[in-house]
Amino acid sequence: MTDVGIDITNNDLKSTGDDLKPIADDLKPIGDDLKTSSIKMPNIGEVITGTFLILSVIGFCVTSAMGPSPSDMSFLNFELIKQSSLLYVLIQIIGLCIFMGYIPEKYEKFIVPVMVSLVVYGLTVTMGYAQTSECETPKRNIIYSQSIIPVILCVGGYFLSVYVPGVRQGFYDMIDGGTYTKELGTYAAKGFWTAAGIWPGVSLAYFLIQKYSCSKEDEIKVSDIKEEDVPQVI
Repeated sequence: MTDVGIDITNNDLKSTGDDLKPIADDLKPIGDDLKTSSIKMPNIGEVITGTFLILSVIGFCVTSAMGPSPSDMSFLNFELIKQSSLLYVLIQIIGLCIFMGYIPEKYEKFIVPVMVSLVVYGLTVTMGYAQTSECETPKRNIIYSQSIIPVILCVGGYFLSVYVPGVRQGFYDMIDGGTYTKELGTYAAKGFWTAAGIWPGVSLAYFLIQKYSCSKEDEIKVSDIKEEDVPQVI
């Protein structure tokens, strides 16, 4: 009976030793269980897009702080850079808010045109007031009417980028392979084509305001003509 008891005990100990794996084999190293979160480096397209956004912010700040006199020839150039830079940054901010969920995407086609219209119209009217600051009797109605031109072109550029996929394709190709290719490409294209309307629109409004707002060609002056003594010939 004693030998049997010893055999059972040894077998139990042996089986227990076989069933229990060493802790080193049972527990996996932490490095095997946890996936390393590798940071993906941005591609050249993402770098270009980010750089362009930074340059737009800098361009707006510099042109706003260092605006020349309206009589200076560089006044229009500063105005074009200021308005186009602000418009591009505005579209990127709206796109970021939509991406983060702060603004529902279904409201984008309403919010963007309204914001663009208000900003562009306000800046163009301000430009017109600066242009006519030295006029004796500036025609403000000319400023208000001509300021609509860049608004139409900018809103048209936005809807062009929304409904014509071909104008966005180049931006997708540039950022292809990035982490957020579709989002970055979409709003970079929308910002670019919306801001592109500033250059022809504001330029045209500038020259029309310059030509007609201070013009006195349509004014009729009435003055008395002095009668001169005409010598009589005898």
